[in-house]
Amino acid sequence: MKTQTSKEKRKALVGIDVVAVAEHYINDKDHTIAKSFIDRIKPGEFETYTTHALLALVENWKAKEIREKVLEIYHSYYYVIPAMEIEERSKENKIVFEEVVGKLSKIDVKEEDGALAVVASLFNLSLVTLNRKHLRNKREEINEILKEVRLSEIEILLPNEI
Repeated sequence: MKTQTSKEKRKALVGIDVVAVAEHYINDKDHTIAKSFIDRIKPGEFETYTTHALLALVENWKAKEIREKVLEIYHSYYYVIPAMEIEERSKENKIVFEEVVGKLSKIDVKEEDGALAVVASLFNLSLVTLNRKHLRNKREEINEILKEVRLSEIEILLPNEI
């Protein structure tokens, strides 16, 4: 991992779960750590990223109140990585995005979580999530697969670990 200079902002791909828990699910056990992290994003402590695929998931949520809260945060504080850039980086790294996601699904990483891991690797981003089961607790296994396909290992962190 490259070291960070004092002027560089930490770059993070942040899962929907972090934003939803911070902004809406105030009784969730992780609300405090999620809210604290989002409060650090707002003044610009981090460069935060999302993908069109994640935004599309949120936009299709039926619960209007939470959907609008989450989208407001994403639209206000996140860079959206264009699908075309993900395709270009995949080609540059000589991988088939869907195949890598498929390999990750074989170790019980859900498709959307596997996609986040691959994007984080392609763009050298830390992945911040509350998903312990499919991401955080599978860091070593995920990184082994990323190494197998010649991608960079990634950090998978809870909001209070960054």
